[in-house]
Amino acid sequence: MTKGTKFYFLYNLTTSLFFFGQGRGESRHGDQDYTKLIGTWKTLGQKYVILWIEIDTVGIHLDKKVHARLRVLPECITNPEKYGSKECFILKGHTMDQAFAVCQSLVNEIFNAKCNRPIENFFEPRPHQAWINARILDRWCNYTNNGEVFYQPLHGCPRLGKTKGGLDLFYSLRNHDFTNMIVAAHVLSANSSFVTTITEDKLDITADIVIIDRDTPDPYETFINAHENGNRTLIDLSLHKSLKNKLHHDTRLIKAVSKIKSLVYIDEGDHGTHTETCREIASKYIVAGNSLVVHATGTNIERAIFGLKGDVQPVISVHYLHMLEAKRKEGYLFDDSFTGEGGKYETEILRTIRQNSDEWVGRLSTLVEVSSLKWSPRPEIIKELNLLDDKKRPNAKKAWSKANSHVIRLMLRQLFWDNKYYTDIPNLYTTKYRAIEHPIYMLFIPGDIADVKNVCTIGKSETGDECNWMALTSDDSSNKTAEKDLKKLIENGTGHMTVVVSCGMGSRSFTHSNIISTINCNDGGSMDNQVQRGSRCLSDGSGKECGLLVNYSFDTTRSSKYEIDLFTCALDESNGDFEKAIRRVHRIVPFLREDENGYLSEFSESEVKEFITHRNNFKAMGVATANIEGLLNNQEKILPLLHKIQKNLGKDAKAFGYHLGGHEVVKKARTYIEECHKEGKEVSLRDKRLSWFNTMVKRIPETIDNVYRLGLRSTYKECLEVIASDSDKDREFVRLVGLSAESTLEYVYDNFKEIYLNGAVMRTEEDLGNYDSFSFVESDHPTTLFDNVINNTINKNILYFAKEPGFGVLDDLKKCSVNNNVTVVSCSRGYVDFYRKKGYNVVGLDDDYLLPNLLNMKFDVLLANFPFGDDNSPGNKRGGNPLWFKLTQIGFNFLKDDGIACIISPTTIVSGADTFTKGFLGKDRQYDLKDVDFSADDHFDVGTKICKWTAIKNKTEGNKVKINDGRELDTDNTLHITRDSKLDNILSQLFYANKPKLNFNVSKAYDYRAVAKYLKKNDLPVEWAKDLKEDKNDIYCHRVNINGKIKYSRVKYINDGVWRVFYPQLQDPTDVTVDNKTEAGGSTFTMVFNNEEDAKQTQKYLINPIYDWIIDKTRVNGRVTNIISKFPNSSIEEVLNAESLDYIQKQLENAS
Repeated sequence: MTKGTKFYFLYNLTTSLFFFGQGRGESRHGDQDYTKLIGTWKTLGQKYVILWIEIDTVGIHLDKKVHARLRVLPECITNPEKYGSKECFILKGHTMDQAFAVCQSLVNEIFNAKCNRPIENFFEPRPHQAWINARILDRWCNYTNNGEVFYQPLHGCPRLGKTKGGLDLFYSLRNHDFTNMIVAAHVLSANSSFVTTITEDKLDITADIVIIDRDTPDPYETFINAHENGNRTLIDLSLHKSLKNKLHHDTRLIKAVSKIKSLVYIDEGDHGTHTETCREIASKYIVAGNSLVVHATGTNIERAIFGLKGDVQPVISVHYLHMLEAKRKEGYLFDDSFTGEGGKYETEILRTIRQNSDEWVGRLSTLVEVSSLKWSPRPEIIKELNLLDDKKRPNAKKAWSKANSHVIRLMLRQLFWDNKYYTDIPNLYTTKYRAIEHPIYMLFIPGDIADVKNVCTIGKSETGDECNWMALTSDDSSNKTAEKDLKKLIENGTGHMTVVVSCGMGSRSFTHSNIISTINCNDGGSMDNQVQRGSRCLSDGSGKECGLLVNYSFDTTRSSKYEIDLFTCALDESNGDFEKAIRRVHRIVPFLREDENGYLSEFSESEVKEFITHRNNFKAMGVATANIEGLLNNQEKILPLLHKIQKNLGKDAKAFGYHLGGHEVVKKARTYIEECHKEGKEVSLRDKRLSWFNTMVKRIPETIDNVYRLGLRSTYKECLEVIASDSDKDREFVRLVGLSAESTLEYVYDNFKEIYLNGAVMRTEEDLGNYDSFSFVESDHPTTLFDNVINNTINKNILYFAKEPGFGVLDDLKKCSVNNNVTVVSCSRGYVDFYRKKGYNVVGLDDDYLLPNLLNMKFDVLLANFPFGDDNSPGNKRGGNPLWFKLTQIGFNFLKDDGIACIISPTTIVSGADTFTKGFLGKDRQYDLKDVDFSADDHFDVGTKICKWTAIKNKTEGNKVKINDGRELDTDNTLHITRDSKLDNILSQLFYANKPKLNFNVSKAYDYRAVAKYLKKNDLPVEWAKDLKEDKNDIYCHRVNINGKIKYSRVKYINDGVWRVFYPQLQDPTDVTVDNKTEAGGSTFTMVFNNEEDAKQTQKYLINPIYDWIIDKTRVNGRVTNIISKFPNSSIEEVLNAESLDYIQKQLENAS
C-alpha cells in the first residue's frame, strides 16, 4: 500500500539554515544539493538534524509549492549562504522547532494534511507483523455484519512488537475508513507503550494521531475536533474500574465512537482484561459492524478469549521460535508451500516477502537471539541451607526468605560478583557475547515485597557504588511508571550496571534495551508468567546480540518454563516427532552450562534430549498444552462432572480439600451453576467458585508418578483403566486428583496430549529407583529417621507400616531387607500391587484395621509413620481416637514381648491427654518408653507437632527415657513431656502439688444424642435437641454454652440450678464463666460446685494470666485437653516456685 509523499527538513544546528525537499520512495533525497550540504557540514564539524513530514498526496515537485510559500514570508531569507540552491532557507528569530512548525503548517494548509508531530522515523514492519496484519485485513474484508462483533485473537509472543504492529494495522485500516483506535488493557504499562511510541518515536504511521486519555479535559470535544480536522484518534482506555475515569462514563464520547469505525486493541488479553468487569468497560466502545477487536496476548490466549460471544476468528499465533527462524530466512513465511488462507492481502505480502527476502530478513537483524543457562547454587550454598534443618532438598522460597540473609549473600555473590571464581553472570555473559554499556539484569525471586527489598539491601551493602539496585515493587513504583523509574535510576546512579529485583512486578510490558539477562529463581510458577519474565531480556537495542535466560534452580532435572515453551511449540508443529523438534530448537537456541574452566559451553543435541525428556519436563509440557478451553466450554458436561466429584469425595473429603479447596468449594460451584440454569442466566465459568478446576487439570500431569504406581502399565490411559477397575486404587486416585479414574477417562483425558502423559509414564517406569516426584496425599516420610533401629537389627521379623511409596519409605524397606524379613502393611491399599512388584510381602490395611492376614503372627520390630488423619473405620464413633493412635495400639498387638517399636506420631503421645500418655508415662504405664526425639518435627509441615519415639513392649522398674535435648526422665514419675524442659518442670510442679485438683469433665453435657434420648423419654419431639437459636425469646430461653458461644434451646435440661465453672476447649482466648442456669456443649469443660462463691473462687484462679498461659501451652491442635484435671484448684502463686513464676512473667511481657 502506497503511503504517499515524504518531505524532509534538514536543519543545521550551528547556522540555523535548513533545507526543505521531497524524499524519493522510502529513501532520503539523493540530489547533489542535499549530498553537498551534508558533506560540507560534516567537513566543518557542524551538527544537523533531519525531520520528516508525510502526506497522503502523491506527486512530483510537491516541495516547490512549499518553497514558494516560504519565500514570501517576511522573516525568510532564501539561500543566505549562496549554496546555489533555492531550497535553502533561514527563518530569522526562529528556533529549529519553530521553523519546523512553520513548514508543517504550510504543508497541512497546502495539501490538507493533518500531522500533529514531526516524523523522525519510518516504520518498516518485520515479516510476521506484516503477515499478521495482512491476514487480519483479509478476514475483515470477508466479515459480514450479522449483528455479531468481529473478534480477532492474536497469540503474539512477547517481543513480537505488538504495539507497533497494532499501530501499523490502524494505519493500514485508513483505506477501510477506520479513523479511531481504542487501546484497552488492564496492565497500565501496556497502554503507556502505545502512547510512548506515538509521542516519542515519532513514526510516520502515527503522525496524525490525537491521543485522548483520562486526563484529557474534555474527551468528547477533543474527539470531535480531531475528526473535524481530519485527524485520527487513539483513546487510551484503562480497564481499571474507576468512577474518576471520565472515559468510563462519558456517554457523549461513547455515542460518537459508536458511529465510526474503530480498531479496538485489547492488549495483554490474558491478564485482567478477561474478567467480567474489564469486558463490561470495553464493551461500551464495541459495536458490531463498526469495531474490529483484536485480543492480543503473549501467553495464555485461551484465557484471553474464553467466553467471547460474537464472530470469533481463528487464533493467529506467532512464536519467538518462528521469528528466530525467519531471521535465518527459514520458516513458513519463506516456504513456497505455505499459502496461508489465500486472501488478497496475505497472498500479496507472502509474495513480497519471498521476492525481497534479503530486505525482509534485514529487518530482523536487530532481533535478539536467545540462549538458556541451566545453573544451580554452588555446593557451599546448599550446604549452608541444609544446616537450617534436615529436610531432604533445599527450595527456592526458603533460600530467598528474608530470614536467610546469610544464604542470600552467598547466592548474590555467585550471581553478580564472584570474586573467588570470577564466573558470575556478568563475566560468563561477556566470555560468550559482546559486552554492552551499562547492562541490566532482572532477578525474579519467590517471596514478597519484604524479601525483594532485603535482597536489594544486601546487594547494595556488597557492591557499594559499583552497581545500582532497584526493588521493583508496588511500594516504590507502578506498572505505568516502572520503566521511567528505571531510566531515572540509571541516569542518577553511580553503578556501571543495574540489578532489578522483583517477585512479580515487571513480568509484562516492561522494557529496557539494556536488559541482557533474566534470572528465574522460582521453583514453580505458571508457564505464562515465566515466559513473560524470560522475554524481558529480548528487547532489541543498545548493541545487544543475545538475551541470556538463567534458570537458577536447586532441581537440576527441571527445565525452565521458557525452554518448555520452545519445545512444546516445536513438538506441536512436528506431529510429536521428538527427534525433529529437538533438532529444530537446538540448532537455533544454545542450551548452556558452566564448564570446569568457568566458561559457557553448549549442551549437545543428545544431552538436550536427555534432560528435556525427563519426566518432570514431560509433566510440565502436559500442563502447558492442556486444552482447558475444551474442558470448560461444555457446561452440560461440567454439571454432571461436579456431581460425580461430590459423590466421589465421600469420607476422603478432607484429603481432597488439602489440594483443591474441598467439598464445600465443589458444592458451591455446583449450586451456583444449577441456580444460573434455573434462572436462565448465562453461566460464567470464570467465577472464582470454579478456580479449583484449573488446579485439578494441573494435578493430572503432576501426579503421573503416583498413577504409574497405582496402574503399573506402560501408558497413562492403560494405567487409568486399571485404576478404574479397582476401588482401592480409585480411592487413592480420587484423593490425588479429586475425580475418579472413570470420570477422568470420560471427561478429561482427551484434553491432554498423549505424547506428554505417556512420555512421563515411560520415564517413570524406566527409573523406579528415583521417587523425587511423588505426590503425597499424606505427608512425606523422610529418610534416615529409622536408621538407629534398622542399623542394629539383624535376622529379625520387621512389621513396617507404609503410607505412600515415596523415596523415604522405599529407602527404609531397602535397608530393612538386607538382613531381615520384612512384612509391609500398606496403609494406602491402592499401592499393594506396587509393593508386591518390588518383591515385598505385603498386606493392605482393611477398612476395619483388623489385619486378618496377620493373625497369630508376632514380630520383633515395629516401624511406623502412620497416617495422621481420622479413624474412618465403620465402628468408630464421632470424637473417637485418631487413626494413628488406633494403629499404634494394633501394631503393639502384633509385637512380641520385649519387641521394639519405633514410631513417628504427633507429640500427643507424650504430651496429650491420659488416653494417649498412660501407656508410656506414670506409675500405671504398660511399656518402657526409651527415647523421644522432638527434632523429627523439623521434617514435617502437617499442622501438628511431630516426634519420633522408641519403646519396648515390656515394663521394667526404674525405666528412664532419653530426650533428644539431653534430658533423662523417670517414666514412672513423669506424666507429660514437651520439647520445652522449663515447661515440663512447671507442669510437674502442678501435677504433684499437694492441692485439690480441678475436676473438669464433659459428663452430663448437652450432647444432641443424649438430649434427644431425654426428650423421647419425656414424650417430647426429639428434633428439639438440635433446635438452637442465636437470640433468646419466650420459647427459646434456656442457655447452652457451645464452646464459649451462648445459644438458646427450648429444652430445660438436667443441669438447671447446678453451679458450674465453664471452660470452652476451643475458644482462644478463653472466657471462663460461672453460671447455674446454663447447659454445656460437648466442647466445653465444666466443674460442679456446691455454691456460687466456691465456683467464682476457682474462676479467679483460672483467669490469672500465669495460669492461663500454662493451660494454653498444653493445648493440642488448639484444644484444651483433660490434662487440666490434673492441675491444682488453687492460686498458681502457691504452687510454682519463684524461678518458674519469673520465667512465665517474662514470657507474658515478651508476648505483649
